[in-house]
This record gives sequence, structure tokens and C-alpha cells, in this order.
Amino acid sequence: MSKRVSGKRTPTTRMRRRDRGQGDSVPGSMPGITQSPAGAQPTRIRATVYGQGRHSEILIDELSKLPNLDNKSVNLWIDVTGLADGQLISDLCEKLGVHPLALEDVLHVHQTPKIDAYQKQLFIISRLISVHDVCVSEQVSLFVGSNVLVSFQERESEFMELIRQRIFAKKGRIHESGADFLAYAILDALIDANYLAADSLAERIETLDEEVTENLTDGTMHSIRLLRHDLLLMRKTIWPMRDVVNQLIRDEYFVIQPETKVFLKDCYDHTIQLIDLVEIYRELCADLRDFYLSAISLRANEIMKILTVISTLFIPLGFIAGVYGMNFDSKSPFNMPELRWQYGYPFVLLLMAATAVGMFYFFRRQKLI
Repeated sequence: MSKRVSGKRTPTTRMRRRDRGQGDSVPGSMPGITQSPAGAQPTRIRATVYGQGRHSEILIDELSKLPNLDNKSVNLWIDVTGLADGQLISDLCEKLGVHPLALEDVLHVHQTPKIDAYQKQLFIISRLISVHDVCVSEQVSLFVGSNVLVSFQERESEFMELIRQRIFAKKGRIHESGADFLAYAILDALIDANYLAADSLAERIETLDEEVTENLTDGTMHSIRLLRHDLLLMRKTIWPMRDVVNQLIRDEYFVIQPETKVFLKDCYDHTIQLIDLVEIYRELCADLRDFYLSAISLRANEIMKILTVISTLFIPLGFIAGVYGMNFDSKSPFNMPELRWQYGYPFVLLLMAATAVGMFYFFRRQKLI
């Protein structure tokens, strides 16, 4: 059952639901089911043809407008943004010869980064960490052929547009290289985008460190919990990505050229650096949590010390008031002469004041206050 606060789910709870596979098919249903994820954005398909010194881009609203897939002289990039139209995506994958199980992985967007090799295509699942109020992990799926690459995104992202601009500007190797180099460019952009998420987490750590040190509030622990969850999400994303890139470098795939593997090694180095950063940030987050608990304990001790000092100051005053409050008046030698003394009341007040001042001075000398 989901935890609720004032009738609303917290961001952490929502993300945990998504990590468990929100929008999955019913357990026991047939494999290869084409069910769009809940809350998916509208589907838009763009086809980019490039190579041989030319390039063009087409918005696809009907699959009949797809460029010729058998033209080996140019490269074709089919970019699908939004997964709301499951039927259109299913028809597109059927036209491209995508295996039904791979299509199911595309639409069920909780998948761990991985590689599946099929007869004509290489299927790669990667993830993008984007930072809003909390970190959100989005799935990016790639089908890599000899000269065709099909990408599926949950929502439109800026880094895909930057790659498209590189193709149109004919900058670097991407315009003249094959679909495998385009796949590398997308993976490299994903890893770089995850660097931005890591930088955002570092800023949050610095902010929380200042808050715990100087201005501790009731919401600090909740912020630390959210940070811890985001770091765990980063770790669950980066570690499998490292394995994916390493597998692309180590194993032989017919669509990955040896020249591209040199660039993939750079991606692998970046994933190692990201893993190191995430592990350092997790240790810092654990230190922040311990520091917060220590600060709370120290604050409680200070409060208890002040209350104890105040109570100690009033103990002798209460004793004096209790003694003179007994009002014994007799002719025995043990009577209280102050009872009938005209200065008895001011004397007792001065005695109490002197006792309180003396004890206060003693506590100051002992540095208890």
C-alpha cells in the first residue's frame, strides 16, 4: 500500500511506484502485449535521412510516408517521441521487423538498461535522468540496424535535437558514419545528460550541508530522504549503463563497426566516473543524515541542560519558601523568630535572591550556562 500524507502521495512514493513498473500488463497475460504506459505523451514520428552529402527530415503521420528502408546508400533515423499511441508504434515495429518481446520492452518503460541481439537488429535500452523537483528516470530505446536506427523516447528531449543539428550541420563523423555511430552519439549524450543530473545532486548536497550546519528545520530530514532516493535512482541507472557500454565494446555485433568501439570506450570511461561520483555522493548523503541526527540530539541535550539548570536554581528557593511557609509560632526555644520580625519578609526575599544569584554565578564559573 502507498503511504499518504494529507491524502496525497509524496514524490518519493510516486517514483517508487514507477520503479516497480507502473503501466505493466496484468500478471499472467500473454507476452508481447502492446499497452501504452499510463500518462504517456502523444506520439510523434520524425524520419531523418542523411548521408552522401545530403539530408532531409520528414514528419510521419502515416506509415506509408516512411522513407525506403532498403536504400543502403543513406542512413535513416526514425525518432519516435511519446508512447501514447500503442497501435501506431506496434504497426511501425511490425513494419521494421521488430520482435514482439522487444516492442513490449519499449512500451513498458521501467526496464533496466540492457542489450538484446536479434537477427537483423541490435536492441539497446538506456535511461535518462532528468532533474525537476526530484530526479525522474526516463527510458530511451534504440533499434540499431546496418543503416537504420529507430529511437523511442517517453518525451521530447533537448539532447536529441542537438544531435539532429549536428547531422544537419555536417559536423564531425556523424553525418558520414553509419547507424552505429549515431547510436554511440545518443548514448554519449545520455551519459552527459546524467552528468548534469549528478551536478544538480551535488548542489543539493551543498545546500543541505549548509542547512544542517546553520539553519536546521523540520523539513531537513525529508529533503535528505529525497536526496537519498534520487542517488539510489542514479545508481540503479548508471551501473547497468556501464555494463551495456562494456558489452558493446567487448562483444562482436554485426552492426557495430570497430571504429565506433573506440568512441564507445570514451563512454565507458564516463560511466566509471559517474559511478564514482554517485558513490561519493551517497557517502556524503549518509554523513548528512548522521550529522542531522547528531544535531537533533545535541539540540535536545542543550534544551535538557537549560531546563535542568532552571530546575536546579529553583530547588533551594522552593526549600526556603517551604520552610518559612510552615508558620510554626510557639513559645518553645525552636520557634521561628522571623515570623514576628518586621523585616522578616524582606529578609527571606533577599535570602532567596542571594541564593539564586550565587548558584547562577556558580553555573557560569562551571560553564554550564
